[in-house]
Amino acid sequence: MTTLHFFEHSLRFFNVSKTVPLTKEIFSVLRAGGIVMVLQIIGLGLAFLSQIFFARWMGVHEYGVYTYVLAWAILFSVPAAAGLPLTSIRYIADGLVHANFDAVTGIVKWSVWLTISIGIVITATATGIIYGLNIGYDLAYPIQLSIAFAIVPLLALLRVQSGIFRGFGWPAWAHLPDPVLRNFFLICIFFLVWAQGMTLTAQLALVITVGVFVVLNALQMVIYRQNVPSAVLHATPSYEPRKWLKTSLPLLLVAGFQVIVERTDLIMLGMLQDTQDVSVYFACSRVANLILIVLTAFSVLSASKIAALFSVKKLHELQIFVMSLLRWIFWPSLGVGMFLIIFGTQILSLFGDAFVTGYDILLLLIACQFINAIVGPVLLLLNMTGQERQSAKVFAWSCLLNIVLNGLLIPKFSAIGAAIATGITIVFWNIWLVIIVKKQLGIVCFPFNPFVNPLGKSQ
Repeated sequence: MTTLHFFEHSLRFFNVSKTVPLTKEIFSVLRAGGIVMVLQIIGLGLAFLSQIFFARWMGVHEYGVYTYVLAWAILFSVPAAAGLPLTSIRYIADGLVHANFDAVTGIVKWSVWLTISIGIVITATATGIIYGLNIGYDLAYPIQLSIAFAIVPLLALLRVQSGIFRGFGWPAWAHLPDPVLRNFFLICIFFLVWAQGMTLTAQLALVITVGVFVVLNALQMVIYRQNVPSAVLHATPSYEPRKWLKTSLPLLLVAGFQVIVERTDLIMLGMLQDTQDVSVYFACSRVANLILIVLTAFSVLSASKIAALFSVKKLHELQIFVMSLLRWIFWPSLGVGMFLIIFGTQILSLFGDAFVTGYDILLLLIACQFINAIVGPVLLLLNMTGQERQSAKVFAWSCLLNIVLNGLLIPKFSAIGAAIATGITIVFWNIWLVIIVKKQLGIVCFPFNPFVNPLGKSQ
C-alpha cells in the first residue's frame, strides 16, 4: 500500500472521504504538514527549553520583567504589521494562481516597506512617550521598555516576510527563522553570557533579542532572493494599495484584537500584581501552548491552499480539506493535552520550584487551548475567504470582554483570575466564529458531526 493510499484509507475511517477520494493536492498538503510539523516540534521544543533556561538563568524577578516588556513589544508589533501577513498570503496565492506576477511583486515590495515605515514610527513615538512619562511619574522599567520597543519593527517585518513565504507555498522556510532559529540563537547566546559568569538581566537579554531579530530578518531576505520564481523576481511591480488596504485594515483589527486578547492577561498581571505572578503565569501559558502544535503547523501550511481553493470557488473541495484538517488536528492535540495534565507538576518544576504553584493555572489554560484545537483553523478560514470584517467584529467584542473580565478577576484571584478570564473569552469567540463560518460559507468547523457529510451538506 502506498503512502497516498494509507492516508486515503485513514481519512475514510474518520468519515472524511466517503464520497470523494483523497486527491493528490490534499495529500501534498498533509505531506508538507509533516515538514512543518517537524519544524514546529523543534521550534516549540526550543521555545520551551528557552523559557526554562531563561527562568533559571535570570531568576524569577528579571524573567518576569523580560516577559512583561516583551508582551508590550508583541502587542505593538501588530499595528506595525498592518494586517499584511495574511493579506500577502491571500494576494500572492491569488496572483500565482492567475499568473499575475506583476501584482505578486507589487504586494511583496509594498508590504515590506510599509511595515518598516510604520514600525519605525511606532518605536520612535513609544520611546518618546516612555521617557516623557518617566520624568513626571517614575515609570516602571523605562530602559527595558525602550529596548523592547526597538523589537517592534523587526518582529513585524519578520511576520510579514513569513506571510510572504506562506503565500508562495514555502511553509518550511516560513517556520525556520521563527521560531526555530530565533530560539536556538537566543539559547546559545544567553548560555554563553551565563557561562561567562555574567548576570543575565532583563536589560541585557533584551539587547541580545534585538540583535537576533536583526539577523533573522536579514536571513529571510536572503531566503526570498534565492527561492522566488524568476518570473516574479523580474516582473515590473504593479501596486493596488487601495485594494490591499481594504483587505489589510480589517485583518489588522482582527490581529490587533486577537493579540490584545492573548496578551491582556499578561500585561494586566504585570500592572496589577508583581513580576513573580507574571513569571509563573507565562510559564504555564508556554506549557499549555504545546497543545496547539498540530493546529499551528497545519494552519500555517493550509493558509495559501484555502485562499487558492476559495479564489476559484471550489467550495466542495474546501469543505473536504477543512474536515480533513480538523480530524487530523483533534487526536494529537488530545494526546498532548492528556500528557500535560498528567505530568504538569513535573514539567513546571523544570522552570524552578517557585513555578510548581501554577499547576491549577496550567489546568485552566490547557482546557482553553484544547477548545482552540477542537474547532481548528476557523479564524484562518474566515480571513482567507474575504470574511475578515466578521472576524474583526468577533474579536472586538472578545477584546472588550477579556479586558473587563481580567479587570474584575485579577485583583481578586491574581493569576487564576487571568486564566478564568482567558478561558471564558476563548469559548465566546470560538462559538461565534464557528456559527459565522457555517452561515457565510456553509462549512462545518467541528471534527465530529454526524449530521454533516464530507461535502458539508446536511444529511
